[in-house]
Amino acid sequence: MVASKRTDIRCQLCGVSGNIGRMRLASEPPEAASRCMRGGVPVTNEADCVGCFVVTDDGTEDDDDAADVSFVPEETENPKDAKYEYMSTPPGVSGEDCFDEMSDDDDDDDSEMDMDANAKSYRQFLTGLPSDNCNIIVPLTDEYKKRDQTWRSREHISGPNCVLHNAYSGENITAEELRGCNTLQLFCPKSNEWEPEKGDEDFEIQEECPIYLSGLRDHFDSKSNAATVFVPMRHQQEEFHVHNWASAASDRYLAAMPFHPACFEVFKRASLKRFNTIDVAGLMGWYQVESTYHFTDKVFPHDEAVKRATKNQGWDHVEGDEWIAANPCFVPALQVEMQQLATTESFASPPLGHAASISDEIDEIAQMNLSSEASSNLPQSFYFGHIRHEMPWIWETWCARAYSGWATKSQSEITKAPLALSHQRGYLKNWIKAIETEGESSTQKRAQLRDLNTQLKELEAQNSFIPEPVAATLLPRQGTDWRKLYFALQNMAENSSGLRNRERVWRCCNYILDRIALQREKGKINANNKVRLPQDRHKKGGDFYNSRSLDFADDYSESEAEFSDGEDGDMEMDED
Repeated sequence: MVASKRTDIRCQLCGVSGNIGRMRLASEPPEAASRCMRGGVPVTNEADCVGCFVVTDDGTEDDDDAADVSFVPEETENPKDAKYEYMSTPPGVSGEDCFDEMSDDDDDDDSEMDMDANAKSYRQFLTGLPSDNCNIIVPLTDEYKKRDQTWRSREHISGPNCVLHNAYSGENITAEELRGCNTLQLFCPKSNEWEPEKGDEDFEIQEECPIYLSGLRDHFDSKSNAATVFVPMRHQQEEFHVHNWASAASDRYLAAMPFHPACFEVFKRASLKRFNTIDVAGLMGWYQVESTYHFTDKVFPHDEAVKRATKNQGWDHVEGDEWIAANPCFVPALQVEMQQLATTESFASPPLGHAASISDEIDEIAQMNLSSEASSNLPQSFYFGHIRHEMPWIWETWCARAYSGWATKSQSEITKAPLALSHQRGYLKNWIKAIETEGESSTQKRAQLRDLNTQLKELEAQNSFIPEPVAATLLPRQGTDWRKLYFALQNMAENSSGLRNRERVWRCCNYILDRIALQREKGKINANNKVRLPQDRHKKGGDFYNSRSLDFADDYSESEAEFSDGEDGDMEMDED
């Protein structure tokens, strides 16, 4: 499916793999974990960890395994020399039990203290996950490794000194922040027989739009020998030729472009902000023209954190870089903050004649804080304008567009086993076709045919998904404390993984919009009559490029030699 240079499929918009791992904490339910897949099975765990756990799956634990999962290491300079003190715990402790017990202790010991708003939000998120009481968590010790020769295939639970690199540690990023990071969708070229169907987005049904959306796929594993099935089936298609490098496909115009649904929501807003339309045709044209190995993996100016993760064939889960996989749309810290912005202060414009002096002092805002006298002297409208102009990725200030339902769903929530579903559907259809081909109209055959059609209808209904728009927040100008939001955003810029990644993906999308514009000028991408170009669109020194996108690749030579990586499987398209 892809060349030997790498083993994963990545989002074409943000550059992050669709096969991310996360090790849950002992206090979290099983569904808070995410395991990387290779060849259709979870990646094995090869780690010399101290203080981590594994999960047994037999529903019982022996006396040697009975131990408290909340132990704390003694302070030591070398984590490998750490020793642990265990407290006795009744047998059969599960992750959910531990989470409940810790919650109860917090309520008893800190009943007079308010729980942090973010912690409350995450606890609510975890509580909403289904539980699995058959998983028993035990410490990963040398004694356990000797006793269980299959420990490498067990689920690994991260401790404070975990050194495993095939997943991010739950100590550093929450499951809620990583929501949707393993779900990919595709832009698929329309065939001549393509017809609209229920659930299509507005752009899909437009006659000039060359693509439609596939279903979803979790943990896309390019090395799997199994067929790649996306669910639900859309437009009678469930299997696709998926490439990050369209030039590696037998026909680049039939290649399907992979992306995170959440990242596509970012692109929609970036395109609307710049061109007042969602330039899907331009995006697919850019993919077909520029998605070679050299441009996609070498030239595209991704963040250094993405480059560190992609040095090897597979995705490297580098500690400290977890934020690049965070959901850019649904940001827990931002959602909590937006619920605390009500104010009675009026939304007033600066006094006449003062606007210029305020603009001159714009760089000094970073030196202020929320409680400073200087910050309170500036009107709410100033902070609103500054956020909207300098931080367009905070679209809650200007965009009321709803999120697509695709961005809120995963493949596993629709169907746990997509390949098994495909086989069962094919089996029923083939049986129905065989009976119809025979042409026999006996009572028994008619009854059998009705029964098979009923089974097929029920199967499709049980595994269907029609996306419904999800309302997005648009903060009202009047009644919002824009001053408070501004300083909260300054803090979240470094502390919130989701907000930090939203800015990164926003800049990636705007860089792609830059490239679309360049290729249109060269005639390699068809013009879009709905695109409304802003004034001075080529002014590199203005805010159009610098505040919204990555450094433009003016020095990038698009010669045949540079576009190619020298392999027949990945060549740039011919000029004709």
